[in-house]
Amino acid sequence: MPRGLTGWMNTSEGMYVVDGRQRILAWNKGAERMLGYTESEVLNRPCYEVMGCHLANGKLLCQSNCQVSRCVQRGSLPQAMDARTHTKEGREIWLNISIVVFPRKRNPLVLHSLRDITLDQHARQATEEIVHALQASGVMPNAEDAGHVLPGPPPAPSATGTLAVLTRRELEVLRLLAEGLASSAIATRLGISIFTVRNHVQNILGKLAVQNKAQAVACAYKSGLL
Repeated sequence: MPRGLTGWMNTSEGMYVVDGRQRILAWNKGAERMLGYTESEVLNRPCYEVMGCHLANGKLLCQSNCQVSRCVQRGSLPQAMDARTHTKEGREIWLNISIVVFPRKRNPLVLHSLRDITLDQHARQATEEIVHALQASGVMPNAEDAGHVLPGPPPAPSATGTLAVLTRRELEVLRLLAEGLASSAIATRLGISIFTVRNHVQNILGKLAVQNKAQAVACAYKSGLL
């Protein structure tokens, strides 16, 4: 490990350090837990071969002479960014990546600090899907119509409608889905296993005769339950 960086690397956050040629010089335990690679597996390898990150728009972030490397070469500090990558086992995760530059006479050292934001990203995607479903069902106006359409009051829920057959627990799960929570987060909130949450979701989809979670939430909004 480069001298002077021991204190930085002794943290629960994922961190790795690269040199001017983008070779990995240090890889801490946090990065190992997050991505599955041990330090011995990544040392002296190009960081872009290990990380393989893509930005939210699908553009490849990690590559030779990447935008982070170009910023460092210009003497500017790269901005923090969110990116998608995969663990050693192939599981997709989302990371927030921030950069610290340690100037040297020749090539500076660049420390990458990693924070796992997978659950946040899944919640954001779920919320977007719900909004699209609400717009498709007419409950929520499209963005281009939002300034011209005043939403009317939601229809009163029918006591004999399909929502009436949902159990109390299924209604709790449905309301948490509407908040954009992933199954794992719902399990934690309700103190039940993720498998029980998935069973509840499948029951909800079947009872409401919909294909996915977003449609289930839209159905609940349209019926005035949410």
